[in-house]
Amino acid sequence: MDDHMNGLDGDPGPGVIAPDTLSDLNVEIALVAGMMHSAANIDAVSWLPDEAWTDPICATAAAAAIRMRAGGKSVTTALIARHIDNMPEETRPQNPQNWVLEAKAGHLSDIDARDYANLLDDLLKRRRLRDVLSSTQQSVLSDVERDADEIMAVTTSEVDHALETGRPGQSGDDLAGAASGILDRLERDEQLPGIATGIETLDAVTGRLISGRLWVAAGRPGMGKTVFATTVAMNAARQGKRVLFISREMSADDIATRLIAGAAGVSAARIQDGAVSLDEKVRIAGIVEGWGGMPFEIDDGDDCRVLETLVSKVRSRMRRRPVDLIIIDYLQLIDSEYARRSGGNSVAELTEITRGLKALARACEVPILLLSQLNRGVESRDDKRPQLSDLRGSGSIEQDADGIVFLYRHEYYLERAEPAGTGGDAHEAWQAEMDECRNVADIIVAKHRFGVGQSVKVVFDGAGSEFRDR
Repeated sequence: MDDHMNGLDGDPGPGVIAPDTLSDLNVEIALVAGMMHSAANIDAVSWLPDEAWTDPICATAAAAAIRMRAGGKSVTTALIARHIDNMPEETRPQNPQNWVLEAKAGHLSDIDARDYANLLDDLLKRRRLRDVLSSTQQSVLSDVERDADEIMAVTTSEVDHALETGRPGQSGDDLAGAASGILDRLERDEQLPGIATGIETLDAVTGRLISGRLWVAAGRPGMGKTVFATTVAMNAARQGKRVLFISREMSADDIATRLIAGAAGVSAARIQDGAVSLDEKVRIAGIVEGWGGMPFEIDDGDDCRVLETLVSKVRSRMRRRPVDLIIIDYLQLIDSEYARRSGGNSVAELTEITRGLKALARACEVPILLLSQLNRGVESRDDKRPQLSDLRGSGSIEQDADGIVFLYRHEYYLERAEPAGTGGDAHEAWQAEMDECRNVADIIVAKHRFGVGQSVKVVFDGAGSEFRDR
């Protein structure tokens, strides 16, 4: 008998955990034997990640069985032995054929593979938690650059990752129950769900901002991303919806200044410099008074630069004082401590952030509007209308977002391409095109998980800091 199999007479039963490694060799071998006995056992454990298997021989055998099953091949002891025989010499058993035969013969064919797989999943989570807590302890004792709240936020996020699993989930509501709820709403002729952006042509295409969904609004600099975000925020707040605006781009004072300038018709630069007349001060005072009690909160804290801290902060806030809409300005100014500590590149970091924000939207049952930059490649094309491929880290954003809108202002590019001179045909044609697109913006619905994407034309009022219907 191979030394690797010593002590395994019949089905050992689960629960012989090695405390130093948090593993159970008996369970792993029993599962491999069960997979060779029955295709149903393979299906029952195929969701386990590779790292759930701590023994390299069992890991190789299990992976081979899953690949054979997926390829429609019969799982035979000879084929499993051939895969094991290809392992590096330092991990390969002395006699692969004997190892496979003894594993299969020494264990019952009717094991509950799901229970055994759940045990390996639990051990994997324990190993991950051990590593997280060890890292946290080191940070607590030696990381002087981060305060305790940030360390706790990162730890909380890493614990969430540690407890992630590929295990098939169970819905809290069956199809009939979910469908009945929709039917009840239709029969009661209730108001459309979600939050209106206040731009009716856009709402007609997107169907409003629905709880649990992640929307991305993207554009190049100068396209009005922040103006779009504050337009949606103000319109939602006027509906009585509680809005949390998380700004990494501008301070709360800058956002307020821009909004006051638009509402009062006074230059933002003059407001910042204090160069306003008495009449303008009175007008501004009236506007500010009218905003009293408006459920619009701006969080420009530096702690929101890290995804894990942002998520922890929002979750805590939602328990104390829930909101109806979260707006984040913007994606590329957020970091992921977990992705960096895991050795991820910029694309992996963006993936971690969009996935984390999508999970936050679902967990808190709130829509999230996330602003995003576009790649510079847009500027090198003749047609500068954005495409999905222009998104930075487009794969992860496109996958995680329920909807994506692009902001495009042809006027912005056209006014920078004015022909020289003022009397020629070229300049007249340019002037006619400028007149046609002045103060006009395109909101391009590039992705809509629950509808058809299309483009709508709206008014872009730069001075008034808002988008609105034409």
